[in-house]
Formats: sequence, structure tokens, C-alpha cells
Amino acid sequence: MAEHRKLTQAELVAEARDRFGDDPLDWAFQCPRCGDVATGRDFRDALAEHPRKNRDGSDTIASDVLGQECIGRTLGALKGPNTGDGKGQAKRGCDWCAYGFIPGPWEIVLPDGRTMNGFPLADAAPAEAKPLRPAVRALVKALKLRSTYGRPCWVKCTQAWAALIVPSLRNGADGPYELLRTFRRSTLDEAIVAGLVVECGDLVPAPPIGGRHWAAQPEVRGRIIALAQKNGDSK
Repeated sequence: MAEHRKLTQAELVAEARDRFGDDPLDWAFQCPRCGDVATGRDFRDALAEHPRKNRDGSDTIASDVLGQECIGRTLGALKGPNTGDGKGQAKRGCDWCAYGFIPGPWEIVLPDGRTMNGFPLADAAPAEAKPLRPAVRALVKALKLRSTYGRPCWVKCTQAWAALIVPSLRNGADGPYELLRTFRRSTLDEAIVAGLVVECGDLVPAPPIGGRHWAAQPEVRGRIIALAQKNGDSK
């Protein structure tokens, strides 16, 4: 188990930014019990699939639990069976938390002098060492194919989802656009962070598509999305 460490909240934030960048969704903490490493983005996706409530009745968001709990608690570790490893029904992680019987192991001093316990930051890993998820490879593959049709591809996003809108295979260069696939927003973000794709320009009206999907609504604006020129291939 990780060693006890005491630091201020400002020191924690500075260290997280140094390791992972300015976006808190990219900050990663490691469970001291099972070793699972989870980012704010991982918690956002987990809470989208398994919504929770705080004690005051408000919706639990990623910042409420990041660095405080193992992601397994959101994914079902608190639901049986009791297998002795704390995993329960969770597909990853366990039931450990920083505020339990064995606290911490990090102790964070808040600006008002109070302290709270937390998990340690994970080690920063080179982006190239992390294998691409199948969904990221699928996004890049789709852009490779549809970008050859002489017209740009588009993406429309919500907080949780990214809709890929591409030139249709019908009617050549004058054909309509269509919704190819909806990806999780985290998949698009991962592809951008990995330097594989880029979003271009401001949010503007995108080419119209048919259907009743949320991305078909004209008030939902989009951006052009393209392969990053230095990353034409993805394995």
C-alpha cells in the first residue's frame, strides 16, 4: 500500500497539472488496495452508466469521487457477491475508499486548515505507451475512409456523446450527409489527446442529416473533424 503523505490542496493541484495537464478529467489517481488507475474521464463515463446521488440528493459528478474512491464503488463493487477481493459486480476496481477505516494514504490540507484523505496520484505514463481502445481505432478508421470523398466530416457533441456526420456514399460529390455513428465523448477526447484527430474552427451549422437523432436537430451545431496530418496511420 502507498505510503502516507501530507500536502496542501494547492500542492496536489500543481502536481496533478504537472503530470497530466490542466484538464481535471485527465488527472489520474491509483487505488491503494487493488491498484486500479482511474481518471476523471473514467469516472464521468462510469457515472453516466451508473448514476449516483450524494447525501444531499444532488447528482454525483466525477469531481465528487475522483481521488476519494476506487472506481469499483461506482461500477458495482458494493453489490454482492462477497468474493473477498472487494470487487463484487464491478468489471474493474474494488470497494476501497480514502475515507474508510484505513484512511488515505494521502492527507490533503485544505485552505481553511481542515484536512481530508485521498488516494495518491498515479504515475504519468507516456501517451504512446497506452494502447488505443477499439472505439478510438474505429473513429480514426471511419475518418480515413470518409475523408477521401472530397468533403469534410463533421462532429456534433453533447457532454457525453459525439456524433460523427460524414458524406454519404450516395450520389457522389453532391450526395447528402448522414450520421455514421455516435461515439462516447471520451473517445473523441482520447483521439484528440493522442494527436490522431483535430477539430477545426468554431461551432457552426453543420450539413443537415435526416432522422430524429439529437444530432439531426439544426440548433445543435458542429465542427469539422479531420485526421491529424502527422498521424495518417493508427495501429
